[in-house]
Amino acid sequence: MPSVIPPSRDPRETARFSRTPTVSGSSCSDERPDAGLYKLRAPAADRPCSCLTPWPGPDWPAFPDSAAALARLKARFRLGVLTNCDDDLFAASNRRLGVAFDWIVTAQQVRSYKPDTRNFAALFGRLAADGVQPERILHVAQSLFHDHAPAKRLGLTTVWIDRRHGRPGFGATLPAEARPVATFTSMGDFAGVAVPLLGR
Repeated sequence: MPSVIPPSRDPRETARFSRTPTVSGSSCSDERPDAGLYKLRAPAADRPCSCLTPWPGPDWPAFPDSAAALARLKARFRLGVLTNCDDDLFAASNRRLGVAFDWIVTAQQVRSYKPDTRNFAALFGRLAADGVQPERILHVAQSLFHDHAPAKRLGLTTVWIDRRHGRPGFGATLPAEARPVATFTSMGDFAGVAVPLLGR
């Protein structure tokens, strides 16, 4: 899910992103980046079966800070979501989040799963239809493997929501190397910086 602003205090960066009201990414739901995929397909060749666990159903909770953070971000930004869920699972998650996303791109719609760049290409196509080019996107997400690595390869600016903050390992995702421009431990912390900084 997610894309917002770099934490830079450099006025050139602030000015650049203050004209960039587009946020995309996937770090608001308390689900693994591959949650919801199990009923759609077997694991892709680049993802071992060992990283998949049984899907608990459509009542998978959002992180406690997600709904308020997204509402705060929505006051300033257009929001998009790029998710590895299918349409009905994301619809259930979105009801809990309570946000009217401007763009929703699901794995079911694209028929592939992040980190496949076809998912990002689909997002770019939707945003381009509304006049938003990739350089105007800040991609905010939790998974380095599923989101940041492909987003960086495609030239996006990214912000990492590191919900593990200090715990070893990568959780339910595979290891990956990526260099986001900023790291926050929650969407709430990120929204607190993003909205006041750009809302002046």
